[in-house]
Amino acid sequence: MNGGAFWGGVLDAIVDASGLEDHQKGMLVPASTIAAGSYNDWAMEKLAVEVAYFNVTHVGTWSVAYDLLTDWAFASAIGALND
Repeated sequence: MNGGAFWGGVLDAIVDASGLEDHQKGMLVPASTIAAGSYNDWAMEKLAVEVAYFNVTHVGTWSVAYDLLTDWAFASAIGALND
Protein backbone atom coordinates (compact mmCIF):
# COMPACT_ATOMS: atom_id res chain seq x y z
CA MET A 1 0.00 0.00 0.00
CA ASN A 2 1.43 3.34 -1.02
CA GLY A 3 1.86 5.00 2.37
CA GLY A 4 -1.43 3.73 3.71
CA ALA A 5 -4.52 5.64 4.67
CA PHE A 6 -4.52 8.91 6.61
CA TRP A 7 -6.59 7.40 9.42
CA GLY A 8 -3.98 4.66 9.88
CA GLY A 9 -1.24 7.19 10.54
CA VAL A 10 -3.49 9.01 12.99
CA LEU A 11 -4.29 5.76 14.78
CA ASP A 12 -0.58 4.89 15.00
CA ALA A 13 0.14 8.34 16.46
CA ILE A 14 -2.61 7.91 19.07
CA VAL A 15 -1.24 4.50 20.05
CA ASP A 16 2.29 5.91 20.37
CA ALA A 17 1.19 9.02 22.31
CA SER A 18 -0.93 6.92 24.66
CA GLY A 19 1.86 4.46 25.41
CA LEU A 20 -0.19 1.53 24.18
CA GLU A 21 1.21 -1.67 22.74
CA ASP A 22 0.65 -2.29 19.04
CA HIS A 23 -1.62 -5.27 19.80
CA GLN A 24 -3.97 -2.91 21.68
CA LYS A 25 -4.76 -0.88 18.56
CA GLY A 26 -8.46 -0.72 17.82
CA MET A 27 -11.17 1.31 16.15
CA LEU A 28 -14.89 1.56 15.57
CA VAL A 29 -16.47 2.58 12.26
CA PRO A 30 -20.06 3.17 11.23
CA ALA A 31 -21.56 0.38 9.16
CA SER A 32 -23.35 2.79 6.82
CA THR A 33 -23.83 6.47 6.06
CA ILE A 34 -27.25 6.27 7.71
CA ALA A 35 -25.50 5.39 10.97
CA ALA A 36 -23.14 8.38 11.01
CA GLY A 37 -23.70 10.73 8.10
CA SER A 38 -22.53 11.02 4.52
CA TYR A 39 -18.92 11.87 5.43
CA ASN A 40 -18.52 8.40 6.92
CA ASP A 41 -18.88 6.40 3.72
CA TRP A 42 -16.45 3.51 4.12
CA ALA A 43 -15.64 1.08 1.31
CA MET A 44 -15.63 -2.01 3.53
CA GLU A 45 -13.42 -4.22 1.36
CA LYS A 46 -10.84 -1.41 1.07
CA LEU A 47 -11.13 -0.82 4.82
CA ALA A 48 -10.34 -4.50 5.47
CA VAL A 49 -7.16 -4.24 3.38
CA GLU A 50 -6.11 -1.11 5.28
CA VAL A 51 -6.94 -2.68 8.66
CA ALA A 52 -4.64 -5.58 7.81
CA TYR A 53 -1.92 -3.20 6.56
CA PHE A 54 -1.94 -1.19 9.79
CA ASN A 55 -2.20 -4.35 11.98
CA VAL A 56 -5.37 -3.19 13.69
CA THR A 57 -6.44 -6.17 15.75
CA HIS A 58 -9.65 -4.79 17.28
CA VAL A 59 -12.25 -3.50 14.81
CA GLY A 60 -15.92 -3.05 15.44
CA THR A 61 -18.97 -1.06 14.52
CA TRP A 62 -21.29 0.85 16.80
CA SER A 63 -24.16 0.27 14.41
CA VAL A 64 -24.66 -3.44 13.78
CA ALA A 65 -28.31 -2.86 12.88
CA TYR A 66 -27.19 -0.61 10.04
CA ASP A 67 -24.82 -3.31 8.75
CA LEU A 68 -27.94 -5.36 8.04
CA LEU A 69 -29.09 -2.58 5.69
CA THR A 70 -25.89 -2.97 3.66
CA ASP A 71 -26.24 -6.76 3.42
CA TRP A 72 -23.61 -7.22 6.16
CA ALA A 73 -20.83 -5.47 4.20
CA PHE A 74 -18.88 -4.60 7.37
CA ALA A 75 -19.16 -8.05 8.91
CA SER A 76 -18.25 -9.77 5.64
CA ALA A 77 -15.18 -7.60 4.93
CA ILE A 78 -13.75 -7.53 8.46
CA GLY A 79 -14.74 -11.11 9.23
CA ALA A 80 -12.78 -12.30 6.21
CA LEU A 81 -9.59 -11.16 7.95
CA ASN A 82 -10.07 -14.02 10.41
CA ASP A 83 -10.19 -16.74 7.73
